[in-house]
Formats: sequence, C-alpha cells, structure tokens
Amino acid sequence: MLKSTVMIQYYHTTFAWSNYIPIIEDIVLSNNLHKILEIGGGANPVLSKKFVQQTKIEYTVNDIEATELAKMKTPFPTDLTNFATADFEMKNTYDFIFSKMVMEHVEEAALFHRNIFQALRPGGYAFHFFPCLGTLPLVINYYLKESIARKILPFFQNRNLNQHDKFPAFYHWCEGPTPNNIKRFEKLGFELKAYYGFYGHQYYKVIPPLHYLEQLKAKLLLKYPQAKLCVNAFIVLKKPNYTV
Repeated sequence: MLKSTVMIQYYHTTFAWSNYIPIIEDIVLSNNLHKILEIGGGANPVLSKKFVQQTKIEYTVNDIEATELAKMKTPFPTDLTNFATADFEMKNTYDFIFSKMVMEHVEEAALFHRNIFQALRPGGYAFHFFPCLGTLPLVINYYLKESIARKILPFFQNRNLNQHDKFPAFYHWCEGPTPNNIKRFEKLGFELKAYYGFYGHQYYKVIPPLHYLEQLKAKLLLKYPQAKLCVNAFIVLKKPNYTV
C-alpha cells in the first residue's frame, strides 16, 4: 500500500462550485494530459467546447444511460462503459479520468475506483467532486425513499429534472479527508495529491433562520475543521508512473 503526502485544505462550499472547472482544467494543462474521460457527464459535460478545441485534447463523455448522453448539447464523443462492474476490461487507456457529483450514486465504490485505476495510464490522474454526509439535508436524502426525495427536491432547489435529473444516492466512500478514506484509495494503489473539504450549503435558503445558522456553523468549522462534517469534497489522485 502506498503512503501519500496529501495536501488537505478546507474552504466554504462556494469555493468548490466556483473553482472545480478551473481546477480540472489546471490538472489537464499542468500535467500535459491529452486523453480525457469524464465519468457520468451525461447531459451536462464539465469541459467546454472552447477549452477542448484550444487544448486539442481527446475528450470523451461517459454515462451508463444513453438517454442522458442524448441530451448533451455539444456533440462530444461518448462512452457507455460501466465502471462499477466486475468484468471490466479497459486498461491503461486514459491520462485523466474525472467526475462531478457521480460518486454518491455508485453502490460498488471499491470496484468503481479500482477500475478507474486500471483504466488510467501510468502517471495518469483522477479527480472527483462529490457530496458528503456531513449535513442533515444529505442524510435525509440518503434515508428517504427516492420517490419521496424527488417530490420534495424542488422546494429546496430550483432544478430542471429533465436536464439535471436526480438519481438514487448511496454515498459510499463519500467522506471528507478522513484517515479512513485516505487509506481506502491508497490500498488501491493511488497516490493522493490533494483532498479538499467544504462546509456550508444553500439547502436552507428558503428558511432564513436555518440558513443563517448553517453559515455560522460553516464559519466555525473552517476555523476548527472536522473531516466527518464536510458537505462536499474534491479529491485528486494519481496512478504511479510504475505500479507495484
């Protein structure tokens, strides 16, 4: 098992939503990565047509649902591979694999990340942006029946479910930078390069007193971080240039 010297940082969640695209683009540019796969990009790929054209990268958008890929407005190359299956065959194919708000929907997390490791070329990178069970609304989402969760979601989020659909969430391996989660990725062979934890959310915006208290809680946690109480997280992983 590899031991990582991982950079751990904590920010407000507004930083996450403002900076995940620049961070992904910086990983591509700083490491001269060419063949890129976005897992679960579906109807809403992260990278822009302009960035792809300017950098001349090979960018493929993956989803296990062809109907989601069909909603994509920019016609990027697509892929229907399921990364959470035992009969996974892809090896040493991509320089960079990333996902945004996908990890929580993966029931077989260990298998999913093991297959990502296998699909990366030596020296390749992975990046994931995901929610964590560090706040009550997400805990409720975890325990509620999916049919009920879909009905109450519009009360808390202004969301077009046709373009940004809601899927069942399991939250396996969806934690802030806890020692336990770091070990999980190291056991698969990854080097952890960075782990960001985020506090604060907008779910209570329709209930001003709760929203105010949530922001106070976020400020306190930024001063005294607790990895278990993160609302969202980024993780940056690297497959070593050689594998043991």
